Amino acid sequence: MALDVLRTLTAAPDVDRVLIVGQTVDHAQLAAELNCDFMDDDPDLDVSGNVARAAELVAAAGTETLLYLPADLPLLTVRDISTLFEMHSGGITISRAQRDNGTNALLASPPAAASFSFGSDSADRHYAAARAAGLPVRVLDIAAFARDIDEPRDLEWLCRHCRTGATAEYLHRSGFAGRFRLATGAAC
Repeated sequence: MALDVLRTLTAAPDVDRVLIVGQTVDHAQLAAELNCDFMDDDPDLDVSGNVARAAELVAAAGTETLLYLPADLPLLTVRDISTLFEMHSGGITISRAQRDNGTNALLASPPAAASFSFGSDSADRHYAAARAAGLPVRVLDIAAFARDIDEPRDLEWLCRHCRTGATAEYLHRSGFAGRFRLATGAAC
């Protein structure tokens, strides 16, 4: 899934640089293969803390807008990224997760403008923090950002909808697609 998301990001004309935050040699190698930057994840920090570190790093390098995306949005397209940027006019722009009202995309201009607080209901927390800071904030419900892959039922949904890319190849190569089809009778 991460490979699909990263390929989409690196192809998006609105995205100048991609920074992968990770903990393993595989993450660093993936960054190098895709010509992305890499930052070691601080294991003492949660996702929010590591995104805040990344925001400070890119802001110090002169970046004007930060786009945060999780790696579990494998159906994302370049057009979805462009739509998000077209709707952003500074401050904070949030796209919510359908199931738990989490934040599946966050644009922040400037990068450190957001007070990061990821997890369930984080879209509401990000909205409230932006308002309290006096920043313009908007919440967009863009279908491609609404569905992340966190639970088995999400994987079942993905199996029914994912036809191309690295994720689809993995679902078939691993045998999951066939097992899913046998267990549910649904096409995958």
